[in-house]
Amino acid sequence: MPASGDMWKQFKLLEPLGKGGMGRVFLAEDTALGRKVALKFLPPTLEQEPTARERFLREARAAAALDHPYICKVYEIGDVDGKAFIAMEYIEGPSLRDKVAAGPLPLAQVLDHGIELAEAIEAAHAKGIVHRDIKSQNIMITREGHVKILDFGVAKALVMEALGESQIDTFSGQLTSSDATPGTVIYMSPEQVRGETVDGRTDVFSLGVVLYEMATGQLPFEGATSGLIYDAILNLGPRPPRHHNLKVPEELERVILKALEKDREHRYQNAKDLMVDLKRLRRDTDTVVARSVESRTAPTTKPRKSLVRWALTAAILAVAAIASYFLLPRAPSTQVADSLAVLPFDNTRGDPEVEYLSEGIAETLINRLSSIPELKVMARSKAFRFRGHDVDPQTVGRELNVGAVLTGRVVQQGNNLNVQTELVDVRSGVQLWGEQYNRALSDIVAVQEEIAQQIAQALRMKLTGEEASGPAPTVISDSESYQAYWKGRFHWNRRTNEDFKKAIAFFEDALVADPELGLAHVGLADSYLLLGAQFYGPDADYPPSAAMAKARSAASEALRLNPDLAEAHVTLAYIEFLHEWNWEAAERGFLRAIELEPTYPVAHQWYAELLMVLGRHDEAIREARRALELEPTSPILSRELAFKYYIAGRYPEAIEQLQETLELDPNFSQTRVMLADVYWAVGRKDELLEHVAHLDDRQRKFLELLVEDKNLEALAWLDSYPRQEYSLTTLSRYYAQAGGKEQALTLLEQALRERIPQICTTVPRPVFEPYRSDPRFVAIRQAMGLQP
Repeated sequence: MPASGDMWKQFKLLEPLGKGGMGRVFLAEDTALGRKVALKFLPPTLEQEPTARERFLREARAAAALDHPYICKVYEIGDVDGKAFIAMEYIEGPSLRDKVAAGPLPLAQVLDHGIELAEAIEAAHAKGIVHRDIKSQNIMITREGHVKILDFGVAKALVMEALGESQIDTFSGQLTSSDATPGTVIYMSPEQVRGETVDGRTDVFSLGVVLYEMATGQLPFEGATSGLIYDAILNLGPRPPRHHNLKVPEELERVILKALEKDREHRYQNAKDLMVDLKRLRRDTDTVVARSVESRTAPTTKPRKSLVRWALTAAILAVAAIASYFLLPRAPSTQVADSLAVLPFDNTRGDPEVEYLSEGIAETLINRLSSIPELKVMARSKAFRFRGHDVDPQTVGRELNVGAVLTGRVVQQGNNLNVQTELVDVRSGVQLWGEQYNRALSDIVAVQEEIAQQIAQALRMKLTGEEASGPAPTVISDSESYQAYWKGRFHWNRRTNEDFKKAIAFFEDALVADPELGLAHVGLADSYLLLGAQFYGPDADYPPSAAMAKARSAASEALRLNPDLAEAHVTLAYIEFLHEWNWEAAERGFLRAIELEPTYPVAHQWYAELLMVLGRHDEAIREARRALELEPTSPILSRELAFKYYIAGRYPEAIEQLQETLELDPNFSQTRVMLADVYWAVGRKDELLEHVAHLDDRQRKFLELLVEDKNLEALAWLDSYPRQEYSLTTLSRYYAQAGGKEQALTLLEQALRERIPQICTTVPRPVFEPYRSDPRFVAIRQAMGLQP
């Protein structure tokens, strides 16, 4: 070791490189040998601490014993003017952490880097040295693309152990809080977290974290505090890497998860075994690529690496072709080039057990692809108009004014699933992309995400200038809960009494599989909510009060799991509106939901109902319009806008909107009923009769008697109605139309006592306008908290 003065002559400090709990690092020039080095010193606060000083030098000597191409070399160890130092190889290049910050690495790089790291760690272990701080920040990438592991400053020389663990713990307590335990928290093994004696398997675990990070761009264990990270490492399993990046091969996922086993007895027992599996995967990957190329090209004498390069280039060009379709400028006469429609997948065999998949897969893809900036994806209501039709993608694309249409077919055979997809250019009819997936039904979540990602990767890379960093979070990641959830939504969308009951059973099944699935709690809440709001009476399975209580409980649980779940806020707000008549709380809930998810149509639809009941008609019409703008082909939302016009007394606009609703769905009977109400309000009885033929026998007979001014016969006809066939509120307005004031008010008072939800949207109807000053009607409104 050179003397003090000689040392400072030999090393010229140039600039600081960084610092950590075990030392400060400077870039320096070794003037004697004419090379740049990294000089590491103990922090000033620890320079005089004998335990720290001894450990620093002891472990530096251990690191100096290592001579491996993938480990940073230690040139010299010394002590000058009371300052202990290490002179190390200086590596020019980015750290691995810098590289993964931009997203997952290509598979070849993940495998190459992983093999080199495992080889280096195995070499250190062979000399009795455990690093204990393997992390991406401690790994540099050289100009040639190889790894270099830095900083064995917290490595443990098992054959040179001089200090007891109690002394090390005492020393560790003097470090900063971020370094209070040897190793970096996020990369620590469970045994490190528990403070147990470690061996080489702790480095295997940390290497597993690094492999996970390279493959996904994410970390397997995260938390806002060290305590939460410790808990995740000890108690929570990492998400499978393919959850973040479907390009990760299943075998690589298996290798990573084995390296991350919490019980070290179940982990790779040494880095060599891990390296062997990575090399085998690297070999198999190269073989698959090479064979794929050979099957598509003439024989060639070029080296295998050239074939691999050619295959990768071909793949990139194929992806670029799809992306360029959406992005290249078009003549003004062509279709929109940045838009896409996803149609419900065709249930080829008409299997009722698979019907939910045809909608569930398509809706999930719509949600997934909608996250791509600048790509316009048609709303569910627009695309789903073509459900069950044998349609031509070009015809559909022209009608929807989109540049491309994604279609698919789904067939289930026992526990096996076949999904076929096709992306078609609307302008030319050319297939832009297509794929067939034969998987187990349990893989349905991965299949639909794979479909979305294959399209999304290219589009996002071109549209934003960045390659997609992995799939956006899927709505549901568990296959069993996914199937149950979408079966529930399938039946819920049918909006019948029996279907709501089936939906409840399926949502409960989804929650058995995944109790923390917030959307399943919302589905359960919405099912009870609409059962209580639409289907009630003496024989009702769920009277309003019981149904609303169940709905509130389920929605509250959804918010407990995710306080920012807009759908749950909407459901609770609707309960406050329909059942509690707590207008202020309802409005707060709707506004919060709209703040969280401005494009959720139901939030605007139900908020519009509240505003209508409160007499704020202009605002109600604005919100109803917004809901329809979000789903412009929804007959329900179109009719709801017409209803707002009707209640506001804007009859011509109501009639026009209802006629548009009939164009969307000529068989939507509720539209005919409302048209009859509007025509009655404006005295256009002849036109009213044009629509009665589409109504049920009782409604038709009643309206025909009214048109003929046979009110007494109409009242007698109403008296003969079986009460369970119509709600109290519906009968009340029928009596009001026929001039039966006493019966109408009696029924409203009964609806008030039973808190029938539809009373909210009944009392504002024009048919009750003559009763505005009647004390009984005034009392009803006041009991509901409404102005007389």
